[in-house]
Amino acid sequence: MTKWTLTTISIFALLLSAGVVHALDNPHNEIKAVVCLSCHSPDPEEPDWWGNDNALCLANCHNGAADSPEESTHSSTMTSLKYGTWDRKCIDCHNPHSQRQLRMYSVNSTTEKNYLYKGISSEVTETTLKQTETVWETDQWAGNMLVPDMTRLNYQYRIETNSSDTITLRTGNTIDPMVRTSGKSFLIVYGKLVREQLSTGSKMTVRFFGPKGNNSFADGDMTREGICEVCHTKTAYHKKDGTGLAHNAGTKCTICHEHLYGFKAVCDDCHDNPPGALVKDTRPDLATGSNTSGMHDTHVKAQGIMCEACHYDSVGIGP
Repeated sequence: MTKWTLTTISIFALLLSAGVVHALDNPHNEIKAVVCLSCHSPDPEEPDWWGNDNALCLANCHNGAADSPEESTHSSTMTSLKYGTWDRKCIDCHNPHSQRQLRMYSVNSTTEKNYLYKGISSEVTETTLKQTETVWETDQWAGNMLVPDMTRLNYQYRIETNSSDTITLRTGNTIDPMVRTSGKSFLIVYGKLVREQLSTGSKMTVRFFGPKGNNSFADGDMTREGICEVCHTKTAYHKKDGTGLAHNAGTKCTICHEHLYGFKAVCDDCHDNPPGALVKDTRPDLATGSNTSGMHDTHVKAQGIMCEACHYDSVGIGP
């Protein structure tokens, strides 16, 4: 056994014996049976995070099994070779240990909100939190994180569903007695384990507090801090230097650019796939999935989509 392995085992043993239950943030913690050794194997014969890049993330968890979403990384393999050969790793954007957006930016700031909702609980049980006189939309907060007491950020729980006034946690999440007290200020946070800085040639600050609006994927203002904006240098939209065309600023980018497909633009939400099911019988040569042939007004004027998005490397218009 190598010296490195002995040292590693000693460190993990110390952590475990000390009962450090908050060494990892939800969902990468003991609630989902994730501990240090889940990724950092001390056995030289077993796969370890450091030598396998995305292997542990994509093969072991984010493959569609259980309640871990299936994902693909952002790369030229998943999108195109338009900008050459490139790829991004899971840990380029995500901190696998900590909800850094929640921890690094003040929840008491008067100029920005690093949470989706803040309120005062009226009733807290092992698996639910209620706020009376609230009118939430059904499942408005599903998939986000609940912090029952904003003064204790270590206690975070994944939300399964919500009614008009009650949040119910995902199976396996149980609110600790330490924060199981009504009358406390609670938070609902986006909680995607996104880093507070990304290395994109230089360190770029990232503020990613929600899926839309300010401090989202790309909110379109001149302060480039969106998770998409801080990397882009060659794209037509949302470049890190502040240039580029306006394009759906402040909307949820992953509606069209799904993480499942490595953020490649997909058309399935609006059109049939494969296309052609709804096209007019008189123009089968223009099968696009739409009732009207072409739909340039909708795509170009209303959606702000550039020609190259649909006509890339084609016999018609485009490079």
